[in-house]
Amino acid sequence: MARFLDIAARVSALFVFSACWGEIGDPGNTSGPCGDIPEPALKRLSHTEYRNTVRDLFPMITIPSLSLAPDPTPHGFDNDREALYAAPLLVNQYNAAAGLIAVEVRKKKATVLPCMASGGADCGHQYLSDLATRAFRRPVTDDEIAVLNQMFDSYLASNNFDVALELTTQSVLQAPQFLYRIETGTAENLTSQYDIASRLSYFLWSTMPDQALFDAAAANGLASNADITAQVDRMLADPRALDGFMNFTKQWLEDAR
Repeated sequence: MARFLDIAARVSALFVFSACWGEIGDPGNTSGPCGDIPEPALKRLSHTEYRNTVRDLFPMITIPSLSLAPDPTPHGFDNDREALYAAPLLVNQYNAAAGLIAVEVRKKKATVLPCMASGGADCGHQYLSDLATRAFRRPVTDDEIAVLNQMFDSYLASNNFDVALELTTQSVLQAPQFLYRIETGTAENLTSQYDIASRLSYFLWSTMPDQALFDAAAANGLASNADITAQVDRMLADPRALDGFMNFTKQWLEDAR
């Protein structure tokens, strides 16, 4: 019984925070009854979120088995922000996982690439722009894409297209912008449209936003409660919502034992 009361208290706390600082979106809102809204903290993807995200990032390939040390679950759940630090072992495992995924990308490049590999650097740049935008869950910045393009060009010149493809794919998959949920709001608007898209997708699906959410964010289509309600209704009809619910329920009930 004590366990259930503890869980109930945590759930009640979520509603308190909602009353303090608004709902999942509230673009432009910077304060509430509890004071100024705190700046969003960095949060590493849990292993469930990571595996789901790489699956949806590369739907055209079969993701190999990825060995990752179990996530800590201090309160019964695997998405506790303070517990999700990147230990040295996990950093090495991310490196190995990125290598395995990149090999599969290279093997299936004809279906992965949005262009012909014979296009060389131009094709590589197009691929990286698309990949980084989806992996970072927001439009890639000029500086970010410049670094990736320079890396691709260097490997292409010293080796070949396949090597450049593999190594730059590995780089994207080990970037903090991918491994962590880094919100991009400004001092004037703490929550960007892309932040809202990620909040929705990881809350309901435990994975990255789909194209419909990306399109909505790009068109300022997550700016009202009605917009968000429409997306939630759509997302709840997707099988990924059931997967996310079952994952939450499993952890909840195990913690209640």
